[in-house]
Amino acid sequence: MFDKTIANAEFAAESAAPLLGAECSRALPILRNLVATVPDVRTINLVTDGQQMCSSLYEGGDTALATGTNNTVEATSAQFTEHTLQLLPVNSGIPNASVLGYRHRLTEGEVLIGISIYYIENILRYTSSRDILMSFEVGGQWLTESGEITRGGAVQASDTLASEKYEYKVNAYIPDNYILGYALGNYRLSAFWYLVVSAVFSFLAYWRLSQSTSPVAELRRGLEKKEFVPFLQPIFSPQGTLIGGEVLARWNHPELGAIRPDNFIPLAEETGLVKPMTLQLMDQVERDFLGLGELLPSGFHIGFNICAAHCEDMSFVRRCEQFLSTFAERQIELVIELTERSVIQDEKQAKLFFQALSDCDVKIAVDDFGTGYSSLTTLKNYHVDFLKVDKSFVSLIGSNAITRHIVENVLDLALRMNLKVVAEGVETQEQADYLSRKGVDYLQGFLLGAPVSIDEFIRRYILSQDTETDSTQTAQIQTRFNYAEQKRRPASINSLS
Repeated sequence: MFDKTIANAEFAAESAAPLLGAECSRALPILRNLVATVPDVRTINLVTDGQQMCSSLYEGGDTALATGTNNTVEATSAQFTEHTLQLLPVNSGIPNASVLGYRHRLTEGEVLIGISIYYIENILRYTSSRDILMSFEVGGQWLTESGEITRGGAVQASDTLASEKYEYKVNAYIPDNYILGYALGNYRLSAFWYLVVSAVFSFLAYWRLSQSTSPVAELRRGLEKKEFVPFLQPIFSPQGTLIGGEVLARWNHPELGAIRPDNFIPLAEETGLVKPMTLQLMDQVERDFLGLGELLPSGFHIGFNICAAHCEDMSFVRRCEQFLSTFAERQIELVIELTERSVIQDEKQAKLFFQALSDCDVKIAVDDFGTGYSSLTTLKNYHVDFLKVDKSFVSLIGSNAITRHIVENVLDLALRMNLKVVAEGVETQEQADYLSRKGVDYLQGFLLGAPVSIDEFIRRYILSQDTETDSTQTAQIQTRFNYAEQKRRPASINSLS
């Protein structure tokens, strides 16, 4: 988490570096756009020849990170002599908050970034207690859970974890007698009864576990029985033209009934079972759309969600190639949507993975843009075709000015990078009208259509479309569809939000 926060600052600094030497009036809007769109960045300052030339906080280059006078950053630069990072207290020029300073030095000058320490303070606060003390160390300075920055002396630490990428450490102090003293002080008089109760509960837990399988085992059983089925949510152009659909997994459990994806997808990703689950969903979609290609609208695409675990498996690329080869050329475009519930560990392997997908004409989308671990890193390191604006932003359109600016900045970023934009979670006409006016390419949400089974999707959105296909051919396709439907899996589960 700490590495990610600093990586955001590094990205902002690299993006602002080309502005060194430019007029502040030209650089200022770009700096403020970076502050608005890059998480955790509070301020960006451009320094040339020891002179602060422009700051995202103030007009006309007023001092932001500087502690010197006459608009210089000599004091701050001195603090950074041996360190890329520096903890800066409240009085360092950033209004109402301490910051973590990040320095990016180039021959043309320097870019100084003020990083919000809000999340760092919270993590320290929630992991500390009366006896366990946590601290964040940078260059001989320490940030404690109370938000205080101290310098000099030695921090108490029974364990230290140093970042492999950046110049900081996380220290933890746990007294040697803490665990034993805590146990003796609180449970001495009740030790016997605790042992008795523990024995009883251990027996009951063992008996209960012997009667049922674990969640992971249940997932494996569901995969073996092919209980995971694909639902499709339609995606439209602002003019109302169907352009494709996103595949969403549903678990048709024989005893519990329909299980929502947020109740099993995180566990599937954690255990790696999401990979065979995705392959099963692709098999079903491929089978159900086979023979319907001539009825699909031009440019029709189908999107599947993947996570970091998929990026380590090049066999998934070959499966995508097989999926596309099943259909006539350009009948269906395959879109792979990268979710960000987990972090990509091997970026070199991920680059090979995404390049291989692009080489076989698979489109790449960043799902839930702006809410995950590495949206900006993904844009920087990998080829991307689509940005999907998260529904948390879309839901606040019309009621929150800050969110409106964020949406506008995301759209501006997509335009500059020549990316298509899909807005998720569109539920009101006001949201649809606003997004259409702002140039969003595609809309997805309950206003336009809820996720439905593939059979229902084909009936509602494909077979009912007016196409140039003659009536005889359409009737033949309908007959094939009805026959195939009778031989498919048991009746589909109801749509879930």
